[in-house]
Amino acid sequence: MAQELYEPMQAVTPAKANAVMRVARLLWSAGRRIGKVSTNPFEQPGLIGLPRSGKLWPREAVALIVQCADELGLPSIGTAVMLNEWLGQREADVLRLPRAIYRNGAIKLRQSKTGAGVELPIDMVQPLAARLEAEYARQRSKNIIATTAIVSELTGKPWNEHTFRHKLNDVRELAARISPTFECDYVVAGRDPHAPDAYTVRMDELQFMHLRHTAVVRLAEAGCEIPLIAAITGHKLKTIEWILEHYLIRTGEMARQAFAKRLAHERKQRPA
Repeated sequence: MAQELYEPMQAVTPAKANAVMRVARLLWSAGRRIGKVSTNPFEQPGLIGLPRSGKLWPREAVALIVQCADELGLPSIGTAVMLNEWLGQREADVLRLPRAIYRNGAIKLRQSKTGAGVELPIDMVQPLAARLEAEYARQRSKNIIATTAIVSELTGKPWNEHTFRHKLNDVRELAARISPTFECDYVVAGRDPHAPDAYTVRMDELQFMHLRHTAVVRLAEAGCEIPLIAAITGHKLKTIEWILEHYLIRTGEMARQAFAKRLAHERKQRPA
């Protein structure tokens, strides 16, 4: 019965199917502990592994989303996207950023899931700081007394996550009409390397959570080591390698940097 529940669901929505089976396994484990059942039929359900889901927002896609958000009168969505390309935080943490934590050119926050504290010096990125200042100026012009840095234009209150995703979808649809695809220098997850679209990212498949992946990749491309990446994203050091394996996309830029470092080393090894 467990397999009969799993297999039809896996064929349509594989991620949801695996999640359902994991929850069922936990429930049956609890039932066995309290003596309600003797076995756990979900203990070995034969889950089918899923391909890595990390995606990289092209820089042009970020700029286009910001432009389209402004055109639709939803600049706070553009601000959230622009911020998270650099901050690499979870959606909930970005939408709940307290307004008062932007001080002395940095955002200081504690992540809701891990409890990790991070200090993010966004004043070092002038366009980012200017965008956040513009967001605050917009709130003041509307006489909005905000508790969060990002405030919905629709309500004057913090964004509800469901509504935020719905409106981000509207922005993404407009952006997709302007530029539906972007070229990239890596094989997109889940694509056949020989397929015509192997090196093409579609605007309609980019989600807010992928900005977390993007921040990790950009930091890695810049040559940042694991502790430096963790200082931005807030991942625990003991799990950062696993997280990077999950999120990291091996881009052409990384390969070029690796070759450049090897060439520099090779030149040092050559006899004079």
